[in-house]
Amino acid sequence: MTVPNLTIPYLKTDGATLLMSKVGIDKMNGLRDYVILALMYTTGIRVSELIQIRVKDLSLHEPFTLLVHGKGQKGRYVPLMRSIVPHIQKYIAQKNYDRHEKLDEWLFKNHMNGPFTRQGINYLVAKYAKMAREDNPAIIPDDFSPHKIRHTTAMELVESGVDPIYIRDLLGHISVRTTEVYYGKSNIMESKLANPRI
Repeated sequence: MTVPNLTIPYLKTDGATLLMSKVGIDKMNGLRDYVILALMYTTGIRVSELIQIRVKDLSLHEPFTLLVHGKGQKGRYVPLMRSIVPHIQKYIAQKNYDRHEKLDEWLFKNHMNGPFTRQGINYLVAKYAKMAREDNPAIIPDDFSPHKIRHTTAMELVESGVDPIYIRDLLGHISVRTTEVYYGKSNIMESKLANPRI
């Protein structure tokens, strides 16, 4: 049995729930922001992958999937949780992306009607983290960032007993050794495994 590596910064479930609750989906850009955070939280995708998503990368018929363009332009399909699909569908309808000529559009656009930048996503995450921290600073760290959402996804899977091979494939790691940083000591990992950027 492996023990999660508690040195990895991540949110507990109550922290993630609080963060998501701060997005007012009925406010301007609220639905967009909710879908952004929900995709990051449920799939563990990197910011660089998130901002490259086009409408055509979504498959909103069962099985629900997202085509992610990862490092080195290596594509992988990740499953979409059924619970967030209605929000994605509503967002697509709101943006009129449900037309064939819109398939090549960026899924998420900023206030300049261009694709989001890494800095834009950092700002968005920091904005909602600040709001959540005002409610409960004990469960939302000051330096919370998009990459910590990725850690949160991975650690929730680890704590649920999910096989590291599945987590590796979901997160797009090249090697399972990278994934096992989340596990602490295990029977197939050296206890002093170097911690590359995950």
